[in-house]
Formats: sequence, C-alpha cells, structure tokens
Amino acid sequence: MRFLFCAAAVERLLPPSPVGAAAGAAGGLRSGSSLDVDKLVEYIVRSQNYDGGIGLGPGMESHGGSTYCTPQPRPFYSADGC
Repeated sequence: MRFLFCAAAVERLLPPSPVGAAAGAAGGLRSGSSLDVDKLVEYIVRSQNYDGGIGLGPGMESHGGSTYCTPQPRPFYSADGC
C-alpha cells in the first residue's frame, strides 16, 4: 500500500502526462492524470481482510503500516484535494 501512496504523491507533483490528457481525467483525478483510480480502489478493496485491516496485497495478512497508508492517498486523487 505504501507504493500506492508514493505513486499518488508523485503523480500529483508531476506536470500532466500527455497520455493521461489524451485519455481525459477519470474519477476525481485532475486532467492529464495517469493513475487509474478504479484499479487503485479495486486493489485496496481486494487487500482488505476480515479483521478490517489492509494487507500488503490481496490475500496477505493485515499490516499496521498498510492499514495506515491506505486511506492517505485520497487527497492526491480526489477532485477537491480533500
């Protein structure tokens, strides 16, 4: 999950990608974004375990660091930045 946070942070800091701009913004992403929010959310949901914690990936045991980092990227990919 930490790599999701890093990817969202880097994407937010970089100028818009011509590839992302051509495809248009999806979800809450700013114009020119190259992150696929639907896939990102799907991955997070598949990584959540019965105890409510988040594993490092689908099928992996819950981890405090992953659980902490998972909701953190939202400001990076939401339309309003909150």
